Amino acid sequence: MHYPHLAARGAIAGLLSQSLESFLGFFGDPLAPLAQAMELDPDLAEARVLRAWMLMTAGDASLVPMAREDVAVARRSAAGTRLSLHLDALERWCGGDWRGAARAVEDINLQFPHDVLALLVGHFLDYYVGDARTQLVRTERAIAQWDPQRPGWHAVLGMYAFGLEENARYREAERFGRMAVEVEPRNAWAQHAVAHVLEMQGRPRDGIAWMESNPHWQADSGLSPHNWWHLALFHMALGDLERIVALYDGPITDGVEPRPLPLHDASSMLWRLRLRGQPLGDRWNELADRWAPYADEQWSAFNDWHALMAFVGAGRGDLVERKLRAQADAQARGDYRTGLADAGHAVCRAIVAHGNDDHRRVVELLRPIRGQTHRMGGSVAQRDLVELTLMDSARRSGQRMLADALEAERHNAMQWRAAA
Repeated sequence: MHYPHLAARGAIAGLLSQSLESFLGFFGDPLAPLAQAMELDPDLAEARVLRAWMLMTAGDASLVPMAREDVAVARRSAAGTRLSLHLDALERWCGGDWRGAARAVEDINLQFPHDVLALLVGHFLDYYVGDARTQLVRTERAIAQWDPQRPGWHAVLGMYAFGLEENARYREAERFGRMAVEVEPRNAWAQHAVAHVLEMQGRPRDGIAWMESNPHWQADSGLSPHNWWHLALFHMALGDLERIVALYDGPITDGVEPRPLPLHDASSMLWRLRLRGQPLGDRWNELADRWAPYADEQWSAFNDWHALMAFVGAGRGDLVERKLRAQADAQARGDYRTGLADAGHAVCRAIVAHGNDDHRRVVELLRPIRGQTHRMGGSVAQRDLVELTLMDSARRSGQRMLADALEAERHNAMQWRAAA
């Protein structure tokens, strides 16, 4: 399948299209054909831009220098407005201006509505900065100008489904997500969008059936650990803690590269089990060791939050102090444009307080920022862990009226979402 907006021709064009198709659907290894293309032409701007976006969307600060190098090489040979705009957006993101990068990509979307790469990276920038509205309207604009015969149709449908879900338009989200998987069963992002709908509507049995009905996402997909995490959430709703622990020890963590995105899933799952009082053995220590290389990272409040859950769970005060010190340094420089000042720092301090059994402090920190946690990025389902932590601490600190109110609010919200 050739993506017509790619300027490269011949064998290189085929390799770039193969790489892009894999990237769009989260299946296979998008870097393998890209590496072959770069062997044929190491200075090819399109290949460098594509790899830089792959590196940046991984959410890992250690990959930023390589992305910067790709941008620098691409600048020397990039021709045309479209590639120049991509490089402008990449430079913003590499420099820590996440929201500026998101706006720069939106300019590409407006000028080149069929540039599916720009649509995808804009979609993920919106996810990282917690801008659900823009995440939806990006794909809403594009889908109006797309047709099923154009390459990338399944990816546009999957992105649209996730944007709809994050904006609580659940029926439409489920319809478009299922449509995307019907078009391309390997599209793990579309599979995941429907899983979000079923999670938010409290339909765990439907969720298990949906995830088990399609084997394509379960292997040969960079999103596989996250989709196993979704399956575990459905089992958690049914109280099947043994199955959750088996999934954690298996596909959520076993053999998974210790990078921030899969580590998010591991931290989140163990913290949820912690809140339920599940014995976890040495799992916290193993996870803290995986997060340890990121203790001094200054890149994302969402990463910090998940790293701190592991460090607190393992009782690793040394790593906790390093992470909090890194945050303080970043704040002093005015960095962390992805939610640290708005909510991230409070959430991180609340995790530390929870580890110290200072539950009144947890409540003091989390109550004022409940409406701001989206600024950390991530999905509604991921950030729900903040609410679960607040509810746990309200109950443990003896604030019964607050705890009852939070639980009633949660029940009412689930009833509304189930009917939406």
